[in-house]
Amino acid sequence: MKRHCLAMAVSVLALAAAPSTALAGGGGLLGGLVQQTQTATNSNETNQTANSTATSEQTNVNAPVSILSWGANDGNVNQSNNANTSSSAQNNNGTEQGNSQSQQGSAGGSGGDKGGSKVEQSQTGENSNTTNQTAESSATNKQTNINAPISILSENSNNGNVNQSNKGNTSSSAQNNNSTEQSNHQNQKGSASGKGSGGDKGKHSHKPCPSKDGSGGGSDGPGGPGGNSGDRGAGSQVDQTQTAGNSNETNQTATSSASNEQSNVNAPESSHSKGANGGKVSQSNGGDTSSSAQNNNTTEQGNWQNQEGSAGGKGDHGRHHGSSKGGQEVDQSQTGDNSNTTNQTAESTATNQQENVNAPYSKGGKDSKGGDGGCASHSDKDGRGGGVDQSNEASTHSSAQNNNGTEQGNWQNQEGSAS
Repeated sequence: MKRHCLAMAVSVLALAAAPSTALAGGGGLLGGLVQQTQTATNSNETNQTANSTATSEQTNVNAPVSILSWGANDGNVNQSNNANTSSSAQNNNGTEQGNSQSQQGSAGGSGGDKGGSKVEQSQTGENSNTTNQTAESSATNKQTNINAPISILSENSNNGNVNQSNKGNTSSSAQNNNSTEQSNHQNQKGSASGKGSGGDKGKHSHKPCPSKDGSGGGSDGPGGPGGNSGDRGAGSQVDQTQTAGNSNETNQTATSSASNEQSNVNAPESSHSKGANGGKVSQSNGGDTSSSAQNNNTTEQGNWQNQEGSAGGKGDHGRHHGSSKGGQEVDQSQTGDNSNTTNQTAESTATNQQENVNAPYSKGGKDSKGGDGGCASHSDKDGRGGGVDQSNEASTHSSAQNNNGTEQGNWQNQEGSAS
């Protein structure tokens, strides 16, 4: 089972420029103003499950019965099983998430006592991804050969050679492959120029007329105080903020099992059957059993952030000097965050079982395989009673593997000038 999931989002905001239309000394007006905001979010969840099962069962049975039958069932018996059994479960997933954001803002002109031009830029980029993968594979092979002739009062029966063999190749594989790439590219360029002008000096109160005696005082008292001096307007200002976050979680489980069972059974029975079951017996098993469980994961996360800000011009006093609200200002802020969690589990089991059984039984049959009269063995007497060859050969492999590669990086650059 294969499943490929791709998620990618790109958000781009182009140039925004708003030249100021305010006039100097405009009674508290702000100069040119640019406000830019960008928000981009990518969210992805992938769930994959793969199950695979392969089963092979092979059985050969030879069970002739002879009663009062001279020389019956004397042919050779050849039994063989050959099986290739394989099972594979696999999940493949690739996810790419990206946000590309660009802002360019320029504000110019002069404002009143609330300041010169102002540029405000804000960018937020976020990528979130969750991947769950489960792969289960099982392969089973069973091979059986049975030779169980029965002879009763049947002279020279069941004397053929018996050849039994099993050969099985059994393999099981469970694999999860995942690749995740997350990135945020953010760029901000802002410039603000111009100046902010202060207010005018306040007006004096009217001086009272002099008294008749010319003292200058009069009933109205001394002249009133002069007005306040004009405040100095704030200069140009650039505010830039960038926030980028990548979050990824990967859960992988791979389980694989391979089992091989092989058996050969030769169990002839003879009762009062002279010269029975005298053939040669050859039994062999060959098995190649392998199991593999593997998880492969690669995660790449990166944030690229660049800020360039410049503020120029000045904040002027009004026609009369007063307090100052400050010069030019550039505020820059960058935040980059990468979070990654990877959980991997791999389990693999390979089992091989092989068995050869030769169990002849004879009773009261002279020269039959197994003895004379059920007592002492005379397997080779008068050329009766063949040899017995039994062999097993097995190659069994099991492998469980987790591979993970994670790369995380934040690239941040700030350039600011205030004059």
